[in-house]
Order: sequence, then structure tokens, then C-alpha cells
Amino acid sequence: MRFALRSFTAQAVPLRYKADTAFHESLHAFMLEFVPRSSKLLARHKTESTCVLNHLHLLALQKAVLLTLGEPSVLEQVVALDSSLPSGCYKRAWALVNETNGTYQEYVAELR
Repeated sequence: MRFALRSFTAQAVPLRYKADTAFHESLHAFMLEFVPRSSKLLARHKTESTCVLNHLHLLALQKAVLLTLGEPSVLEQVVALDSSLPSGCYKRAWALVNETNGTYQEYVAELR
């Protein structure tokens, strides 16, 4: 959320992105409970950083929600802003989630 603060950055992110960030952060607790410990998808990417692995299912679910709400332009903005953050973790996680048109659905399906 620090990138939403003008005291932290000269160009704060848009208000809508702040709301999506709050949603993102609230999903972390959900992921702890519902990502299977023996996830085949996480095993496929076992060489990725912990940060990337911790965000694959989360970003897939975030994408599914935004698309279900009919907000593809908001999704594009979220991916672009996340991908511009300094760590590179979100950029890599989004790249994996967006590998194909249906990849995100595989992660969501694994949560069930």
C-alpha cells in the first residue's frame, strides 16, 4: 500500500488500485487455508521464489473475480501497476498466471 501514499512516492497509484490492493491483501488469509499443500501447479514452478509461489493462486483468483465482474480494463491496470513494482515478484507471478488464456482457471480450480 505504500505506493498509494504521496509521502512514499511522487506518483501515487490510482484510487481503484488501492481498493484492488486491499482485496489482494485480504486474499492472503484465504490462500493459506485453501491452496493445497500438495499443489501440482506449485510443484511445477518449484524453482520460483517464495514470493512468486505465494501469489500464483491469489492472482489467478483476483483475475477470475475481476473478469467475472466484467472489469477487464481494471485487470489490465492491476497487472500493469503490479508489474511495475520494484521487486519483480508480481511481474513474474502475473506472467505465469497469464501464460495462456486459461492458465488462471487451472489455479482457481485447484482451490476447490
